Amino acid sequence: MSAYELVVDTIKQEHRVLGHVVEVLQHSLQDIAAEHSEVDFSLLASILYYIDDFPERLHHPKEDAYIFKALRERSSDFDDVLDELQGEHVLGAKMLLDMHAALVHYLAGAYGSLQAFMSCVDAYASMLKEHRRKEEDLLARAGPSLPESEWQEILAAFAANEDPLLAHDVRTEFRKLYRRIQNLLPRKLRYPATNSKT
Repeated sequence: MSAYELVVDTIKQEHRVLGHVVEVLQHSLQDIAAEHSEVDFSLLASILYYIDDFPERLHHPKEDAYIFKALRERSSDFDDVLDELQGEHVLGAKMLLDMHAALVHYLAGAYGSLQAFMSCVDAYASMLKEHRRKEEDLLARAGPSLPESEWQEILAAFAANEDPLLAHDVRTEFRKLYRRIQNLLPRKLRYPATNSKT
């Protein structure tokens, strides 16, 4: 496979994992609201921690610094969509802060806080779904815009990422979240077994 194809595969995998994490958060809150399960604040907090720890601090900044920067330097053809995507990275960080605040209010027992938290999460999920679609469409069109040597540099940057949910040894604070995702995914989509403790 070319470096470009490997970059696309890496980005799509990181997108899928984030999408599954957000689905777990939505399903968990729906079950709580329907009184089908007890609230698990440690799970809810670990999900927000994961979003902050990997997508916000590694995935999005590397897209900005490597892929988007390289495309802007080579061509103006993608400027409009790049402006949108980078604006959504800023928006996503703000929405994450809103979700943190909503979780604190829910933990404190504020009136209507569960519904407010669910609204924040649903808004983030909707934004993220469209954002991922636009990014993957951009990548599908951007291949010829950069030489293989630049895609190799981008690949090296993303290869240094270590998604804490896909690492050889799932980090302690994410083990419960990893198991929840595994239990919710159809068997054929489950992540490879790791050496994480259960």
